[in-house]
Amino acid sequence: MSNPVHAIACGIAFLTILSFWVSSAVAELFLSAAAVTEVKRAIMYALLLLLPAMATMGATGARLARSRSGPMVEAKQRRMRFLVANGLLFMLPSAVFLYLKATRSEFDAYFHAVQVIELAVGAMQLVLLARNFRDGRRLGRHLPAGPAGSQHGMPKAP
Repeated sequence: MSNPVHAIACGIAFLTILSFWVSSAVAELFLSAAAVTEVKRAIMYALLLLLPAMATMGATGARLARSRSGPMVEAKQRRMRFLVANGLLFMLPSAVFLYLKATRSEFDAYFHAVQVIELAVGAMQLVLLARNFRDGRRLGRHLPAGPAGSQHGMPKAP
C-alpha cells in the first residue's frame, strides 16, 4: 500500500515545489509588486499541502527502506535528510520572510537577496527530488520474487 501512497506524496511535493519556483520566478521577473505579493500569499496557503506531502513522503520512504539496503537506498536517504534540513531550516523560514516583506510592500535588497537564494536552493531541492524519483523507479524495477541481498536496493537476506 505504501508504494502508491509514497509515489503520490512524492509527486505532490515535487509539483508543489516546482509551482512555487516557477510562480516566484515569473512574478519577480515579469509581473507587478502586487502579483509578487499574491504569489507569496498563495505559497503560504500551499504549504498546507506541501508539508503533509513531505511528511508522508518521508514516512512511507522510511518504511520502504526498512526492507532494503544498498548504495541507491543510502543515496536516497542522504538526499532526503538534506531535503528536510533545507526545507525546515531555510525554505520554510524564507517563505514566511518573503511573504511578510511582500505584504508590507518591502521589496528591498533583503527581499531580493533572500528571493534569489530561495530560488537557487529551490532548484537544488527539485534536482534532489528528481534524483530520488529516478532512483525510486529503479528500485521498483528490481523487486525480486523472493528475499535476496543486493547492492541495488534489493530486500535484505534474513
